[in-house]
Amino acid sequence: MSTRITILFAVLFMAMLLVMGTLVVVDAQSPTPTPQPGVIYPSNPVIPYHPPDQLNNQPERIPETHPFAKAVVVQMDDSESSSSLLERVPMAKPGVIRLSSIPNPKSSGKNLAENLAVNISDEARPIKKVDTSYAQANYMWEYIAGSFGVEVTVWYTVTDSGNSVKESGSGTTEPDDWWETYCGCDMVPGDQVEVVSGDGFSTTMTLIPIDGEIDPDTDVVSGHMELGSFPASGTYNAWSQGRRDGFDGDFSIDENGDYSFDTSADFDLQTGDWVTIWYLDPNGNYIGTELYTLYIQVLPNYDIVGGLTVPDSSVVVTVEEKSGASGSSDSYGWFDTDTWDNWDSGIPDIQPGDIVKGKQGEFTKEVDPVGTIEGVVNEFKNVFTGTLDVDGFTDPL
Repeated sequence: MSTRITILFAVLFMAMLLVMGTLVVVDAQSPTPTPQPGVIYPSNPVIPYHPPDQLNNQPERIPETHPFAKAVVVQMDDSESSSSLLERVPMAKPGVIRLSSIPNPKSSGKNLAENLAVNISDEARPIKKVDTSYAQANYMWEYIAGSFGVEVTVWYTVTDSGNSVKESGSGTTEPDDWWETYCGCDMVPGDQVEVVSGDGFSTTMTLIPIDGEIDPDTDVVSGHMELGSFPASGTYNAWSQGRRDGFDGDFSIDENGDYSFDTSADFDLQTGDWVTIWYLDPNGNYIGTELYTLYIQVLPNYDIVGGLTVPDSSVVVTVEEKSGASGSSDSYGWFDTDTWDNWDSGIPDIQPGDIVKGKQGEFTKEVDPVGTIEGVVNEFKNVFTGTLDVDGFTDPL
């Protein structure tokens, strides 16, 4: 009996409030739950239309909105001119907005007609289109990043093909809305990377195999991808560490996963350069890897030659008139003669003026001659000043 009386009283109380002209919104999402990494939260478009005369101070419940959305996208359509205005409106609390917070299109200078209608939908999908939020993962770098909004919490989970978790973590975006992390979890094709943000973004990226090679003689980069959704689009970032210069561009991937592009009109690829390849997946995220030629660097003070080249490949290094050795690059493409023990004439004493050559497959690269770098560090001002002297060079390096 007491339960029935309580329910009846609650119904009468709500009816009284409605008669008095006050709309009480019961927030089914309260208290706001804590987002969990690896969980994909639902998002559903809701409340199709609101005529202009309803844009008053009443709060409006948005059912089934994303539990962590901080705002909604309000799309105001003008049926006469087929124009629209997108506005982001903050939530009063989870799942609730005040219609009075929607900008008046007349006062904002937008010439929208009187028969304006407002379409309100939750943030998760429209925000991705409006703010171009996206994630990216590069398995060569073991790198996860993306654009998710300003000061937004981001959770990620990396799982292998057997669904075992390799690593999970979280972070907060910077003021420029960017977030990135290096997972150090031996990312490989076949892994899945789930990314969820506190601002409504969620996605799962499946890392696909991306092979390719760089031809510095023709400035052509070509290769093959597997297990993606083809045909597709891709982007590339070409970079020269020696010249401190690069170029970004787009390319197409055919229905078989093959791609090829020529950078000669925009960037002169040379031995020593590398190119990052990104595949654009159907969800607007980027999956990438790195392609290398042969880049070498000499540390004469330590008698070491190192660099970057094709991963898991054989490399030969020669210090002319002194000694030579061979070794292998690791799975990331790095090599370092400090770990080699097969110098044919012992570890060379590398000095300024020496000529150092490297070879990997068809790629050859040399430092001719080795220069001298001298300088001092001002630890109070965090400044390094010095000189670089390379015999025979008079132009800026």
